[in-house]
Amino acid sequence: VELPSRSNSHAGVCDAMERDPVAAARWLINRHGLHLPMKPFLISKGLGIEIVSCPLSSRTSGCLIPEPIEGQNAFHYLIVVNSLHPQERQMFTVAHELGHWTMHRYMKRNFVCGQWPRDLLDMEANAFAAELLMPEILVRRLAPQMTFVSLASVFGVSLAAMQRRLKELRLSARSTTMVSM
Repeated sequence: VELPSRSNSHAGVCDAMERDPVAAARWLINRHGLHLPMKPFLISKGLGIEIVSCPLSSRTSGCLIPEPIEGQNAFHYLIVVNSLHPQERQMFTVAHELGHWTMHRYMKRNFVCGQWPRDLLDMEANAFAAELLMPEILVRRLAPQMTFVSLASVFGVSLAAMQRRLKELRLSARSTTMVSM
């Protein structure tokens, strides 16, 4: 399945300065394929981005760090994710850091991200992560047919992330069971 593009990018190349989180996420989905649940760890590795999972402060979800490549005017990127967080949270964190890599890496050198967005770039990275992990077109198609818990399971996200996505898209699942936030 190829998702409709909202980007002005041509020839399958995403402009690194693209600031539309949905267009940037769709570019990455179209480049790497749509397979539910999406696997941001594998997508990162496919882009040459190394992922390190280690215990971090409870206030820190993850980081995107550029490492200079010796003898070149280029960087190798590293995503560090908090191994103390639940697996679904780690998936969202990696997707969020991929958002920073895709949209913001030429604007700011590195990113240290907490559980809640602190600025516009974090909000854009969260929107990117939501579209990457829970593509709107599929959420709209599946929500009327599935229970809330089943939707979260199919997309491989936490109940809280699924609840936020459904609210953002003004949708409800077949079952009205939702978690309190």
